[in-house]
Amino acid sequence: MQQAVFPLIRLAAVARRLPRGAVFSGRTAAWLHGLDLPPCSPVEVTLPRLSHTSRLAQISVTRSDVAGDEISEIQDLRATSGTRTVADLGRRPPLVEAVVVLDMALHRRIIAIEQLQRWLSVHPGYHGVRQLRQAVELADPAAESPMETRLRLLLVTNGLPTPLVQASLYDDSGMFLARPDLYYPCGNLAIEYDGATHRTTLAADNRRQNRLLEAGYRLLRFTAGDIVRTPAAVVGQVERALARSG
Repeated sequence: MQQAVFPLIRLAAVARRLPRGAVFSGRTAAWLHGLDLPPCSPVEVTLPRLSHTSRLAQISVTRSDVAGDEISEIQDLRATSGTRTVADLGRRPPLVEAVVVLDMALHRRIIAIEQLQRWLSVHPGYHGVRQLRQAVELADPAAESPMETRLRLLLVTNGLPTPLVQASLYDDSGMFLARPDLYYPCGNLAIEYDGATHRTTLAADNRRQNRLLEAGYRLLRFTAGDIVRTPAAVVGQVERALARSG
């Protein structure tokens, strides 16, 4: 709770010196809508295209017209709506981070994919809509963490098939075994991202891994270090595992 108070205090102070028609946008608006993005590094604001204000100290300013139905009021602060916020961030490179934002917003039901598709149909000439279309095609609301999304995109953008996300796996008797982060049915290959919580759930994770292996599934586990520092090795391991399955 205290972690949320300080940004709100700062944003309220910023709001008092914003010119008429300004709204919080980008990552700042995303945080206000409930996404895990930094709201104040920097504070992001969108001004009307014809605003006479040229710059605001310590604030990242974007100029764009925002329609009335694209504005929300959250905690007495004016911000771009959920759809407009995600559309703006989805148009921002790189593509992988755009999909991270879409996955997060879809998983938390802040927006629906149909809302983004409608936004695209109404704003075909906006800068970055080509990337946003790609991000919409790659997004998956089942994704449960940003690193899981980055792992999936690492595989897909390197030519591997698109894996299932959070698929339920069962043994031959129909007993539920696990719901791995990613799964390739063609090779009975489950893939897990081991985040910080893995250290505290190690015993349960090991039991789940044993059940999967006993039932004939194969399993690969990767950490953030693997994904960030040795991405080619990650892709190679998954590629070889799928090749062995034919």
